[in-house]
Amino acid sequence: MLAALVAQREYEFVTSSGNRISHRSLDLQIIWDDIVGLAKPHNDVFPPERFLTWARLTTGNAGIRSVDRAEDRLLIIDSLSGWLNAWNQSRVLADFDALPEENLNARIWRTAASLKKSFGAMAAAIELLVKDEITLDKCMQVIAEHFSDSEAEFEKKKSELRVLGDFTNGVSRRAAVASYLSVCEGTDDAEVEAARIAVLEAIEPGNFWASASDIPHIEALWQTFHELYVQFYSERHDAVMVRSSASEALREVLASPEWSAFECLYRIPWADQRYIGRSRGLIREMRQLKCEAKLADVLSERPYCSCSFTLTDNGRLCELPDQLRSTINLGLAAIESRLAKNRTVLIDACDSDAMRTSVSRILSEMDGGLAKLSGQDLRLIKTAAERAAEGSLGTGVEISDDPEVFELFNNGSSMPGSSPFELAVNR
Repeated sequence: MLAALVAQREYEFVTSSGNRISHRSLDLQIIWDDIVGLAKPHNDVFPPERFLTWARLTTGNAGIRSVDRAEDRLLIIDSLSGWLNAWNQSRVLADFDALPEENLNARIWRTAASLKKSFGAMAAAIELLVKDEITLDKCMQVIAEHFSDSEAEFEKKKSELRVLGDFTNGVSRRAAVASYLSVCEGTDDAEVEAARIAVLEAIEPGNFWASASDIPHIEALWQTFHELYVQFYSERHDAVMVRSSASEALREVLASPEWSAFECLYRIPWADQRYIGRSRGLIREMRQLKCEAKLADVLSERPYCSCSFTLTDNGRLCELPDQLRSTINLGLAAIESRLAKNRTVLIDACDSDAMRTSVSRILSEMDGGLAKLSGQDLRLIKTAAERAAEGSLGTGVEISDDPEVFELFNNGSSMPGSSPFELAVNR
């Protein structure tokens, strides 16, 4: 309480030797046993010429000619009030105080402590002035004393204030860049990865603390990497996720004679249902390959799109049309093999000579591939197979030992009906 009164210049401590300890000496270690009393401070008149000097310094208005005229004093008060508003909005000291302790070093901490005693105290004095709790003369005197009544000291503290602001902004920017990079996918592009390494090295703690205020350098490295990464990501994203390209590839497959034959025959009892299950899964995934996000805006905030696309999955997604074609062709080959092995059964299942003749002809011509058959021929084969199945004829489903088929059903997620147990049940 007593120290607060001295700090406010209401009193001074008196020592046993008769010396006085004023607000200027409170930073020194006080021997409380030597304090014998309090006394009102001596009149400490602030010279008008110093008042004028500090009025010009603090307001930045070198045109102030007098501190006696009412209009000049009002101008000074208005300017100081504007400075206080700008100071509060800048939050220089508050933002520094909010930084985690691990981001600080002794030098910057001392700088901040010094600025709290100078510009922080200046802001407090101006706030008292605005609240009409002290006079303009008193406010200006307090400000001058916190800067040792030295213009050079004032300019030095202004420079330190810029350093502290740059440091705080640098730490915040480093945190944002580090957060982005922590979830940023790797690429196979040497230029992108070289730019990434340059940024990572710049924000590495040992390097960063040595030049924390050199934001332009870090920002330049970051912009180089970000532009390269966004270009790399966008090209691959759009190649897969732009609706026109994915839809066009799917339309081509579904309009092909191979798909028409496969769609017609996959239901026959001898058909391995794993092929249609995988085909439907691929078609479903291809139909979901669409994105309406504004990718540039999204990538400015985070290194991935809001859709399902990832760089890791890019290769597989690009191959979906080829995977679908391969699945259909392998499925048709499996069906053709079963039809050939059940040739006699299929012909015997026909209910008329005309149908038997047609089925026999179709099976003879089938060696060129099921996709070459007409729609009518495919329907005849399907009907014959269904009738044969009604009489429990034929050799049934055969699990292929072809390495390509094995790879098809064992390199991804399992699908309904793909296990030997499920196939046995389905029979």
